[in-house]
Amino acid sequence: MNTCIAHLICVSSRIPNRIVPRPRLMPQYVRWKRCISVILRAIVVGLLASAVAVEAQVLPFRIYTHKDGLPSDQITAVLQDSRGFLWIGTSEGVSRFDGRLFTNFSVRDGLGIGQVNQIIESMKSPGTIYLALAGGGVTKYAGGAFTTRQLDSSFISNYVMSIVEDSLGDFWCTTSAGLYRFNDSRSTRIIEKLNARFFDAADSIVLYRTRRRNEISHPLVDDPAWHLENVAGMPRRGITCSYVDRERVLWIGTAWEGLWKLADHDLVSFPIRSSEPGHYNYSPAVADRGSHLWAISGDGLWEYWREGTRAWHAYLHPGTSRNSHGWLDGVAIDSSGMLWAVYTGGWLTAFRLSREERGPARLERTIEFSPLPEGATYTNRDPLAYAFDADGHLLYALPDGGIAVYNVRPVPRLLRNLGKQEGIDMGALFALTVDRDGAIWAGGYGDGVVSVASNGSSRRYLTGDGLPEMAIRSICVDGNGHVWVGTRRSGIAVLRGKKFESISVLDGLISNSVWSLAEDESGHMWAGTSVGLQAIDETTLKPLPPWPGRSGNWTGKSGVTPRGELWWHESGVAFRISDYPEPARNVVPPPVYITGVSVNGREETLSDNPTTSYEQNNWMIRFVGLSMKDPDGVKYRYTLGTTDGGWSSPINERSVTLGALAPGAYTFMVEAINADGVRSERPARYSFSINPPYWMTSWFLGTAFVIFGTLLYTLYRFRLRKIVELERLRTAIATDLHDDIGTSLTRIALYADASLREYPDVGVNADEGDRNDPREWLRDIGVISRGLVDAMNDIVWAVDPKNDSFESVLIRMKTLAARMFDAKGIDYDIHIGEDLSAVALPIRERRQFFLVFKEAVNNVIKHARATRVDLSIHRAGPMLWLEVRDNGAGFRESALRAGNGLRNMRDRAVSLGGECTIESTPGYGTKVSFKMTIPKMPAGLFA
Repeated sequence: MNTCIAHLICVSSRIPNRIVPRPRLMPQYVRWKRCISVILRAIVVGLLASAVAVEAQVLPFRIYTHKDGLPSDQITAVLQDSRGFLWIGTSEGVSRFDGRLFTNFSVRDGLGIGQVNQIIESMKSPGTIYLALAGGGVTKYAGGAFTTRQLDSSFISNYVMSIVEDSLGDFWCTTSAGLYRFNDSRSTRIIEKLNARFFDAADSIVLYRTRRRNEISHPLVDDPAWHLENVAGMPRRGITCSYVDRERVLWIGTAWEGLWKLADHDLVSFPIRSSEPGHYNYSPAVADRGSHLWAISGDGLWEYWREGTRAWHAYLHPGTSRNSHGWLDGVAIDSSGMLWAVYTGGWLTAFRLSREERGPARLERTIEFSPLPEGATYTNRDPLAYAFDADGHLLYALPDGGIAVYNVRPVPRLLRNLGKQEGIDMGALFALTVDRDGAIWAGGYGDGVVSVASNGSSRRYLTGDGLPEMAIRSICVDGNGHVWVGTRRSGIAVLRGKKFESISVLDGLISNSVWSLAEDESGHMWAGTSVGLQAIDETTLKPLPPWPGRSGNWTGKSGVTPRGELWWHESGVAFRISDYPEPARNVVPPPVYITGVSVNGREETLSDNPTTSYEQNNWMIRFVGLSMKDPDGVKYRYTLGTTDGGWSSPINERSVTLGALAPGAYTFMVEAINADGVRSERPARYSFSINPPYWMTSWFLGTAFVIFGTLLYTLYRFRLRKIVELERLRTAIATDLHDDIGTSLTRIALYADASLREYPDVGVNADEGDRNDPREWLRDIGVISRGLVDAMNDIVWAVDPKNDSFESVLIRMKTLAARMFDAKGIDYDIHIGEDLSAVALPIRERRQFFLVFKEAVNNVIKHARATRVDLSIHRAGPMLWLEVRDNGAGFRESALRAGNGLRNMRDRAVSLGGECTIESTPGYGTKVSFKMTIPKMPAGLFA
């Protein structure tokens, strides 16, 4: 064992070796080399010194073997590269470790041979790894590929034991055939043979040159040997190498037991058996004034103490496991520093502690008595609750639920019994303590909390006072006088006023079953729960995140020594001690890297800004953040945007799936956050693009735009041509109607008038109004012909394209009305709204509107006998109004003969979606109102 530890200290002094070509720098370099060697040795000794001379102490190593993914349990070399990855050399190849997963490389991947003797990273080319192989020369790893270099032709010359890089970028190797120097172009043997001492410490050599010769020295030759004995928890045999990484994690390689990792240097553990036959262990451990810890086990009373700053010692005091009254069930310290052992039969034994300069205390038995009343025994359970007040008085829970108060010095004497009269009538007490004012606080299985003041007054706290439940398991009073209560299944209750405040798993507590409470000097209250130990901030009452190594198992009693060490008892498992209640914060930013990409389930190479089709839009990106101290505590957050925002919530997964991404350019960024909340110095980035489908590309859109524009222009030209043709046709129709039909009708009327003048005697003897009178025929022909001419003029006017505007309609209406009213000598007023010039009506609406107007004016001329007419055309929002008001004779519509005039006006209004109303009173004139909705004309090309 001593040889293994000495070898560990020796090889752990490995540092990057350099060749310095200038002789004048050699002495300073050698001194620097020796100093670094001593410092590295001191680091390892400091990390392991806690194991010195401690029987059964266990350091919290994490052991990795082939079952965890290593290619072999024979570890030969360890190195952390500049990126943060850990490289492990084995007898079956090399493995790269990211804290969770091992990536293994062997002969199949380009290694010259499986066994790796040493690993270094090039200082000139960071990221390039060199492997010294046992019979395979030197292998270089760069750019994801291995390249093997043979130093010479023989096997022994390629059996490389160590390799170093000098300041010029050349490499020096110790082999079975001697010392070699090589670079990219050649290799040269410098020394043919090396002594055994050199072989044993080849990774710790200092190599320097002078003008006359090459010299090799070993920096530890003149140093005394280091012998560490009894290091429990360390590998027992075959330590091959050691390494301390940037997070102060210690790695130890072994020949048969895999890779050992020590991340928590401040935590030690002592396996311990549960007390028998005790089952709850109300007080299985306690700290005395000298910060010695006392813990019970089935073997008896253990004493633990620390020598110096790191080394913990343990000693089992013989003859303490039981006495004639029962098994050892608990331990306590009174105010005078006397140790009390509690046994299952209800008896207590007091020991006076005698200290030696070094070593365990001597126990002097002084008092042995039972606080139970005569005839009382514990039949179904062990004693659970007992405590000492500031005066050294013993408070002891009785089987009937009361409390016996004893003055134990010089001879135990009962002072009083606290029972129902004082409010303590609980079936069984489980928690008992005394505050700084002398008040007693007690809690039972299901009876809540009772406080008894020093003056004898008492109060019981129930659920109505804020207690989350009545089953109490622990009570502690903090430095501010606040009472903390641990419950069986409902968390913690804190009395900071008149009512309790609750803390539970909903607030971040790891378990609602709280078995112990202990306060440290930094303002933390420690809760021992069913799943481990957790700290709560006494000011905010917020539980802090569990610390590694302090949670996971059922935790009974816990406490803090006067020197500040945190200790706790894991029932049936171990007694644990942490040098510092709060572990040192890991301030090393975890580097983060993109490790792989797959698209639509197919693995892709990590190329720079790849581009895929729009169908390949389901991306999975894998990444890793490197924190060897607590890899499971690393979280990640990511974004597809910029660093200004859009970051996700922290996640534990080391991959993200981005599904159904839209076409575009993306930059994925991810950063790692270690267990202490420290972020990566810079996020890892990965840019990629997804091409849009062809129908979304610029060339397609441009082509489609040109085609659409051409089609639109063609339609425009076609419509324009049709409009021009229609205009020409309308002009031709208007001309034909005017020139042919209008002229013919005018001639007919003229012929009828001429016939009456030419033949005045025709039908002289006929009676007036006789329909057989030829004169009546001729008159009707003239009237009808002139009426047809007027109607034809209206049609011609409406068909003529020159009259398509509503303004031309208004002008014709005004002209017609003025001509007809002037002809009849009627006084009139025509009002046309100024905003009507912007109204656009289709040809049908224009004609119907005009005909309604003409019919109304004709009725005034023919029937009204009016002397005054008011005509108004105006607009009200979307409605067009026409009003014709006269002061004529008026009429009753029911008395009129059936005719077409009024009906035609109403029919035309209905056809236009409008309304025509006629208001008339005999002797008071008539008002005709017509309104219609102005239709929306198609805009643009097709208007």
